[in-house]
Amino acid sequence: MKQIYCLSWLLWVVCVSQLNAQNQEQFKEIFDLGLPVVIINTVDEEMPIADEVDPPEGCWGMTINNKSKVYGRLRKYDKDGALLYDSGDYTKDKSGVSLKLRGNTSARWPKKPYKVTLEKAADLLCRDNDMYNDKEFALLTPRGYYDYPSPLVLMIGTWVQKHVCKGWYPENEFVNVIINGDYQGLYSICETVKRNSDCRIDIDGGLGFIAEIDPYWWNENISIETSIFKYESNPFKLTLKYPDEKDYSENYFSYIKDYFETFENSLTTETVDEYLDLESWVRWLLAHDILGSDDFAGSNIFTYKYDITGDTKLHMGPLWDFDTIEQTENRWSSIHTFQGLYFYQLLQNEQFVELYNNIYNEESEEIFNKIIQLHEDFKNSDLKTALKASISKDIERWPYRYMEDVDDAIENSEMWFVDRKSWMDEAVTDMYIKAKENLAAGIDVTEYNPNMQHDFSEEVYSITGMKQQKLHKGLNIIKSGKNRFTKVLIR
Repeated sequence: MKQIYCLSWLLWVVCVSQLNAQNQEQFKEIFDLGLPVVIINTVDEEMPIADEVDPPEGCWGMTINNKSKVYGRLRKYDKDGALLYDSGDYTKDKSGVSLKLRGNTSARWPKKPYKVTLEKAADLLCRDNDMYNDKEFALLTPRGYYDYPSPLVLMIGTWVQKHVCKGWYPENEFVNVIINGDYQGLYSICETVKRNSDCRIDIDGGLGFIAEIDPYWWNENISIETSIFKYESNPFKLTLKYPDEKDYSENYFSYIKDYFETFENSLTTETVDEYLDLESWVRWLLAHDILGSDDFAGSNIFTYKYDITGDTKLHMGPLWDFDTIEQTENRWSSIHTFQGLYFYQLLQNEQFVELYNNIYNEESEEIFNKIIQLHEDFKNSDLKTALKASISKDIERWPYRYMEDVDDAIENSEMWFVDRKSWMDEAVTDMYIKAKENLAAGIDVTEYNPNMQHDFSEEVYSITGMKQQKLHKGLNIIKSGKNRFTKVLIR
């Protein structure tokens, strides 16, 4: 019996070795590009599909639904062809993987991003530590369109997130991907935002939640509308990423809605820190401001709370979408100034502005120095060489795409951070001074009553001195004469 077992094991080793050798020989050109290679074979070579959907009237965004799922086997090799991971053939709950399309606008391009679900938890980033094991990963397509051509945005965004924010953030790795024998191009394997107390977001499995401030709420079965999202033209509502829809009760749903309503009413008051972990919110916004993110609606705003008790606060989750970084030259990130989200109100809160100013002044020198050094290190790395070769191959496969040359992309990015530091040094100081002046001005606060007539001029400002187009929820500064100011509070 022992001899039969040993013979079977040897036959298995020989078969796997032959298969790996065949893969390496068949795809030698891809391995020679210098990045790890992911090879996926699906049952009957079926590819996942989905329906494209446009938003209902009054809503934003283009996305997909009715996503099919296909099953198969995934192998990952290092750049030298050594096997790092093999899911095995698909057997439900035991081995193999499922694949389906993910994303919104990006899912409608010919080169697709994918959600990869493992039947048995593992670490597709192969970090040699079981604590990183999970079942869900993403295969993301590096940006490559004429408006935002840099293929390095995910890497650079991750650098900034690592050095600005605290807590978990999604790790990622460049790979070349082959599906059913067809080279699909350059991708990034990325951890997804989900609950995992060992290696991702740590929340109570029975009482915690992860909520997204989501412009694509209309493509979900259930969404939550709170008072701040009722304003005309506001594209957002809340959707739950954890727990699953089937796992929460009406009381659970009501708690989340009531909690958001309560902290919304505290955004410009001294009690806001009873509900929000202010530091995580400041650091999230600061990271986007440093990056110069231009897309406020696609920023994937994740929030989470450890449990539904009064002992924990609402945290900002990790940054996710970096497609439009390095775009807001000499101005704040778009999410900093957009009036339909919480940051507009928070920037009228003395605690929030004070904390933003303190963190920036205490840490910005080190943050920018580290980011610039990472750029310098990348210029002389094997990764840069491999990316240049892989991008050329990717563009052969997908000729509609345009990706900036890697050398140009890293030089332009480094100059962005050099210039951004100079601009932000002045802008943060100016924001802080204006906020202090407005708060100390002794202006009486007028409670806005929509049933009364108010003689407000066209000049409306936030308390940080940013000119606005109209009154919004929270504190507004109204200039109605040469030196006449009124504070107006809209609840």
